[in-house]
Amino acid sequence: MDNKRLFYKKNGYIIYKQLITHNKIEKLLEIFNKFKTSNSLFYSQSEHNWRMTKDDLDNQNNLNTSLEGFTELFWAPSLSKAGREILTSHEINRCLKNLSGEDEFVMWQNMLFDKSTGTIDHLDSYYLDTDPIGNLIAAWIALEDINGEGGEFHVYPESHRNNDISWKKLNHSEFVEWQKASTKKYKKKPLN
Repeated sequence: MDNKRLFYKKNGYIIYKQLITHNKIEKLLEIFNKFKTSNSLFYSQSEHNWRMTKDDLDNQNNLNTSLEGFTELFWAPSLSKAGREILTSHEINRCLKNLSGEDEFVMWQNMLFDKSTGTIDHLDSYYLDTDPIGNLIAAWIALEDINGEGGEFHVYPESHRNNDISWKKLNHSEFVEWQKASTKKYKKKPLN
């Protein structure tokens, strides 16, 4: 087992720098900017409703909410294709194979954030996981350099080893309180 896989198994995260080519990223961003200005329809993952881009842009032309399933928008085939070219790329697939030891993967969900929506610290498994839990691998792919000014992306190393699954029976408010108490056991690590 190589060092990256060992690190991932121990800490619950791994960073791959400059994994995706600038050409693929620039292509996606160019198409995404056209999508925003064309007043397209999208489903907001953060707001859980359908929205029009023109109604969701801030004064810097950024969408205030995130797009859920942006690789499956049949009315925006260029955006969907550019997203799939990154998310299902051989670079991502190679990393997933290395980390998991598996050969095949399913993209269960994807989201595109134009800017931070300020999510709470959370355990992904509460919102989305496999059955039995623990076989989901989430990836965050930065399409620009991140300095933390727009919100800090962070993890709690080794928290994935916590065997307490009492959160499964909690409503969302109770889960938020459980999560706050749980994270106190770990040291937060910024990833920007």
